[in-house]
Amino acid sequence: MTAATARDGHSALVTGGAGFSCGHLSERLVALVQTGARVEPIHTPAREGDVRDSLASLERSRELLGYEPSVGLEEGLRMTIGSFEKAGGQ
Repeated sequence: MTAATARDGHSALVTGGAGFSCGHLSERLVALVQTGARVEPIHTPAREGDVRDSLASLERSRELLGYEPSVGLEEGLRMTIGSFEKAGGQ
């Protein structure tokens, strides 16, 4: 495993490298799950300490682990939903 050969004491983020909002994530999940239920998001004011925008850099993951994203958001959500359904989730 590549991670085992990386220098100790370093951390690296593993991400797809693209930014998206919670709203976009919610929309994609609702569309992919297809329950037929009408789902309306509940918007609340930001709380102290909430991070408004964030986009993780892959630089260190590439450097230390040779990591490159291979699954996009849509495919990752499909895989997660499929795994959940296979495990008996509803």
